[in-house]
Order: sequence, then structure tokens, then C-alpha cells
Amino acid sequence: GQRVERAVHERGSSEKSVVQVAVDSHSTTVMLPPGRKWVLRFHLPTGVEGGNVESSGLRLPKTFVRPANAALTVPAIGVGAAPAPGSGGVVEVRVAQSAVEQKVLFSHHAVENHVV
Repeated sequence: GQRVERAVHERGSSEKSVVQVAVDSHSTTVMLPPGRKWVLRFHLPTGVEGGNVESSGLRLPKTFVRPANAALTVPAIGVGAAPAPGSGGVVEVRVAQSAVEQKVLFSHHAVENHVV
């Protein structure tokens, strides 16, 4: 599998959080630092709409965002934004603020190109 760390910068601030992501052929594990809410977006290959998201053994509610129907003139960025036409959809999940580090597991089949 692949492991990466991403620094997520807060808007309007010099504050940043480091998120750890591990990807293998059937899952993506995201380690989230404490102290803030999170929205995770898992980009799926074309034709895939499934997957389960869990944290602390509990299944989290998720939203599936379908690709846009028409060409985009500006890149779609942010919560609820539709991916480009012809691409796969996005599974979006909101993670509540916690006082401790949280482990979020997205189980899937052949998911690629993850973005936090």
C-alpha cells in the first residue's frame, strides 16, 4: 500500500493540521488530528458508487456526489462540489470534532486517486 502525509492549512490562518493517509487495494485509512471537524472526499473510479466509512467501529453517514453533466468552466472545489464530467463520483463524509486522534476507514473495491 501507499502512505502519505498531507498538511491541511486553515483558511485565513497560519494554522495547519497534518493528516496521514494509507491506501491499499481495498481500503483507505485516514488518521485525523484532534480539535476540529473534517469533511473527507474519496474520489472513485468511473462506475463505482459504493463503500463503507467507519470510525471507532461505527458506520458514518456518507453522501455520494455524482459527476457534473456539463463541462465545468472553473474547477469544482469544496464540500458538495461535483467532479468533472466523465470522471468517477465522490464519497463525502463529515467527521465530528474530537478531543483525540480519529481513525477513519473507507472500505471499497479498486478505489484510486484519493484526495483529503
